[in-house]
Amino acid sequence: RTRWGSCTAGGRISLNCKLLFLPRELVRYVMVHELCHRLEANHSSRFWAHVRRFEPNVDALNEQMRDAWKNVPAWAQPGSGAWL
Repeated sequence: RTRWGSCTAGGRISLNCKLLFLPRELVRYVMVHELCHRLEANHSSRFWAHVRRFEPNVDALNEQMRDAWKNVPAWAQPGSGAWL
């Protein structure tokens, strides 16, 4: 439903401002995920090994991220009529 972060080939990391609505552990997970893309610019097993080194609970957090968009209030969602 949303891209929480991205990392360019040049290593520039962008984070979605809606992370402000997520629990701290999910924000940390997104940041670790994007920082690991600086080491490995794909989602290979090597990439996930880097993520696991910094975040051993990666499987549970990755699962929680599937529904993380539900933490964002309706007024902060595009199409809600609140965006001017």
